[in-house]
Amino acid sequence: MRYQEAKDKVIWYRVVGLILFAGGGVFTLISMLKFFYFGLDSGDPLSHAFAQPFKNLVSLIYGLTSPYLDIVWRVAALPSLREYVSWGNGGFILEYVVLIFGIGRIRAAGGLAGRIARAKRILEDEQFKESVRSGAAAPPGQMRVTTPVPVGNDSGFKLFHTLYLAPVVAGVVVLVIGKIFHLT
Repeated sequence: MRYQEAKDKVIWYRVVGLILFAGGGVFTLISMLKFFYFGLDSGDPLSHAFAQPFKNLVSLIYGLTSPYLDIVWRVAALPSLREYVSWGNGGFILEYVVLIFGIGRIRAAGGLAGRIARAKRILEDEQFKESVRSGAAAPPGQMRVTTPVPVGNDSGFKLFHTLYLAPVVAGVVVLVIGKIFHLT
């Protein structure tokens, strides 16, 4: 990969990452707020007393944001703790995956930007050494064409595994152990 290709890739990763992060973050946050409003109150007086301050807060937030984010409030998933397999939970997981993937793209852009900075430092060192040897600096364009950007082995999905996949797998394992030993 050449210098200009790497710079373009950094910009592309950052733009895509910020779009996914912003969209996934807004949808995930609104889904959590919808859960606080609709999902906490199970009908008994204790849960109603516990849920009422959250309902008031979500109602205030909805009143302030609905003129701008009305479509998001209508489309965002409503997760449910009562039904583990539901469209609302699937939509919430999808929103969360988009958020995590956006964070991963931003981190990948940061890593590639760091490699570009190291390559620029190597290039400047080579130019300095050449100027000391010959008494004059070599043209920067000539060296930039021949100096590749170091490529790392970051797959970009380590963050997805750490923040999403590993906790889900651990939760499934705990659930299976609980079912086997009749703990739940």
